[in-house]
Amino acid sequence: MRGDLRMLGVAAALFLLLGNPANLAAVDFAAARSYPVGTSPAGFVVGDFNGDGKPDIAVPNTGSSNVSILLGNGDGTFQPAMNFSTGNSPTAIALGDFNRDGKLDLAVFQPAGNGVAGSVSVLLGNGDGTFQAPRTLALSQSAFFMDVADFNLDNKLDLAVSDSDSAGAIRLNIFLGNGDGTFQAAKQTTLPSGGLFFADFNGDGKPDIAVENTSSKNLSILLGNGDGTFQAAKQTALPSSTVGLAAADFNGDSKADVAVATAAGIMILLGNGDGTFSQGVTRASSLPAEGVFTADVNHDGKLDLVVTSSRTDSCGTSCSVIFTSISRLPRQW
Repeated sequence: MRGDLRMLGVAAALFLLLGNPANLAAVDFAAARSYPVGTSPAGFVVGDFNGDGKPDIAVPNTGSSNVSILLGNGDGTFQPAMNFSTGNSPTAIALGDFNRDGKLDLAVFQPAGNGVAGSVSVLLGNGDGTFQAPRTLALSQSAFFMDVADFNLDNKLDLAVSDSDSAGAIRLNIFLGNGDGTFQAAKQTTLPSGGLFFADFNGDGKPDIAVENTSSKNLSILLGNGDGTFQAAKQTALPSSTVGLAAADFNGDSKADVAVATAAGIMILLGNGDGTFSQGVTRASSLPAEGVFTADVNHDGKLDLVVTSSRTDSCGTSCSVIFTSISRLPRQW
């Protein structure tokens, strides 16, 4: 989801470093269409909110404290926005069926700030593109991150929220879902400071945590116990110039790997299937990376990596480097 959509905004020019360019169809776009939403939109998600098989869009609006729903017409155009109140200044949004009625719901995150506690508003979907009044989960006055997953494998969606304690230590709070849009008290795990994401690094079907430690420059993997708690971290060293990570199975062995974007290029950490890694292939780039994500950009069934950079170069002010056909070619870049 994330890869295909983000590509639209980051690539002003494409440098095809690998693969056969003849396999890539010419890329062209029609003129952009604009749709009014609320004040200061902060991202979006795409889902079918009215069950007609056509993609719709949900946009959280920080300035107007609501979410805009744009129902799709199925031809790339959308109906005028319907707005639903969310709570104070939302900055992130996630999809899920939180009450298991087969209708898409929304979880909208309001971060803490200026002495105001954070919160998550769950808007249960009616199945026709409209939503019920928000059910609010109160958070701490330091909450800054939200994600959604089934951490205890009970087929009920849970919430992951990061905040910090009085000493500044980063905590991950897992709120296990009750299956009706409400949640249990948080289970807390202390984390290293840095960006985090979730994947199954040991193949047991339980979500694990990966944290890019910003101070010590290593990757910490905390294996999940399947109940909302996590084991002690296993650490792998990262290059000092690391600027972004992406997890996927890049060599087709059914083990999660990690792509590491650095100022010099890309390094692949091949997963051993137990939360540890061995270094795989590396590839230099003439553009300093600022981020990395995965997508099958040439539709050959193999994962590709897109590395973004905003350095002014021959491509202009925003460039992307595409490393193609990484999957099933782990040592033949």
